[in-house]
Amino acid sequence: MEGSVKLVQRGDGPIEIRLQGLLTTYERRVRRWRVLFECAVVGLCFVLFVSATAVLVRWDRARTRTLALLGAELEVARVKTLCWETVARNPRPEKFAAVIVDACVTHELIRRNGGSKP
Repeated sequence: MEGSVKLVQRGDGPIEIRLQGLLTTYERRVRRWRVLFECAVVGLCFVLFVSATAVLVRWDRARTRTLALLGAELEVARVKTLCWETVARNPRPEKFAAVIVDACVTHELIRRNGGSKP
């Protein structure tokens, strides 16, 4: 207990009340505001931590998705290059070249994915 109250009576005289360690109104207000400020700072830090975590998780998901798409596009480009090189080595009529390349790309991607369609 911060404050204490002592009752002192000397003989038949009046009772004397001694107050020690009691806080003034100003000190109580300062302590209340200090506690409120500390709670606000802790709450703000918590909110910032949760927000930063959520943003990082979203960013990582988007980055992972983008990298997967880029990897798939790179594989398709490599397969198309391989198919066009094959068509260039084996002359065919021009009007069938695109159809042959599309079929080649589909076949090669199915082969690379272990038999499942891309």
